[in-house]
Amino acid sequence: METKTKLIIGGLAALVVALPLTCGVALNDYNYSEGSRVGVVVKYSKKGFPGCKTYEGTLALEGQASTGATSGRTWDFSVDESSIDTQVKSALDSGKRVKLDYQQHLWTWPCRGNTEYFLTEVSELK
Repeated sequence: METKTKLIIGGLAALVVALPLTCGVALNDYNYSEGSRVGVVVKYSKKGFPGCKTYEGTLALEGQASTGATSGRTWDFSVDESSIDTQVKSALDSGKRVKLDYQQHLWTWPCRGNTEYFLTEVSELK
């Protein structure tokens, strides 16, 4: 093969590898939306394969259905910061109502979390 052909093939191969990686890095940090949810943390665990553990939790949401009955809805979230991890564990142990602020990411690396919702703040409510 000619040197020019090898350079073109090498450049295309590099592009095929670099483009998805660049998009992955950009999307991993892209904040699609943010908001808050109120309820009681009912589950919090560290799970995954060795070398790829994530912190995952479940919030029992408050609210009433249109019929007046209480709702049994839950919301799953991920935690990727150690300071938030400590706050969520405290909320789970206390069983008190909390407000969880979050950012939604449409795509993340698998070892970052299993959901698209990542907590940014935990506030205990009275």
